[in-house]
Amino acid sequence: MNKEVFPVDQAPSKEELHEDTRAKSYVRDFEFSNALRSLREEGLMPQQVLRTKERYGESLESAVFMTEKDWEYLTMISLYSPELATHSVETYRLIRSKIERIHIGSETIAKRIEKEAGSLNEFYRAALFHDIGKLDIPESVMNHVVQPGDWHALTHAGSDPEHVHTVYSDTGKLVPVTKNFDSEKFMSEYDLNKSSKEPASSILPPEKIDELNKRGISPELTLRQIFNLHEEYTRNTLKREGLHAEADIAGQVHNYQKEERTTPTSSETIAVSTDAADIEKIILHIGDAQEALRSSERDYNKRRPHSQVATASILVQDAKKVPLSKLITALWIQEDMNELEDTVTPEDHEKIKEIKEFIRTSLSDS
Repeated sequence: MNKEVFPVDQAPSKEELHEDTRAKSYVRDFEFSNALRSLREEGLMPQQVLRTKERYGESLESAVFMTEKDWEYLTMISLYSPELATHSVETYRLIRSKIERIHIGSETIAKRIEKEAGSLNEFYRAALFHDIGKLDIPESVMNHVVQPGDWHALTHAGSDPEHVHTVYSDTGKLVPVTKNFDSEKFMSEYDLNKSSKEPASSILPPEKIDELNKRGISPELTLRQIFNLHEEYTRNTLKREGLHAEADIAGQVHNYQKEERTTPTSSETIAVSTDAADIEKIILHIGDAQEALRSSERDYNKRRPHSQVATASILVQDAKKVPLSKLITALWIQEDMNELEDTVTPEDHEKIKEIKEFIRTSLSDS
């Protein structure tokens, strides 16, 4: 985790450091509602909010919708994980800049949402707090780093006699583990926390299993299943805080519950009949994915950041499942093509060809 560095004349006192430790322990050790209440009742919140405003005020200059409660929520995210807070802020900024420029039909996506919803505030708040449900998953579990000793739960006997084992990549595909297998490189490129098909109880140490049990989370779930709970938790948290519109948007970003979405196939149909909520969820999904893939700042994202071309390629593969997502992703990536082509390496040429073909067919189909 990146440590905060303060100028000498601004260095926190021992008392402030003690209060910081208490504030972090509340957020990391208790579920969201109890942590929020404790921070308020013990008078710890005002100073923490002030620091959050100092850290993110400039980045959130455009976020005029933010209330004092919103700053409290962002403060709690920052206490849980500064990297997660930065991801949340940067996802909001990326999405806002995109929807103000990308057009569907004759109007921007921002105008399309505003026309139907009456305001963009709920969508922007949903973008900022789309990961708030992670605070109800123990921080030590969310940020658990798979060690080589954990590989007994990650590796599977291979059918090829030349392969001692195979290991799941985070795409769900089996990768052969040969004698020359570069485990350090593999672990830097793939999120093994989310790859294991085994229960968390076979990977996590006893103290982390105890933390899961205290939160009512079964350690017999895989780490992937535990991480995926954050979408449901986000929806529940935002609803409890009275943010129902935001809960409906942010609570279905990844659609882990596989709920039905409308899937019109043309930009004309989308402009006329598509519920703006469907567009909002897909936009939030794309923005969240792009920011996460491009960033190496989050504690639990120990992989090297993906290149711009690799990120675009992943977004393309993800978008092929839903017609509406194909169109919006094509428009999203099309805007970045000049910058993408400026960063191309010899290994990227095939990916660029595939990306261009995806954009061409997606836009022509619409």
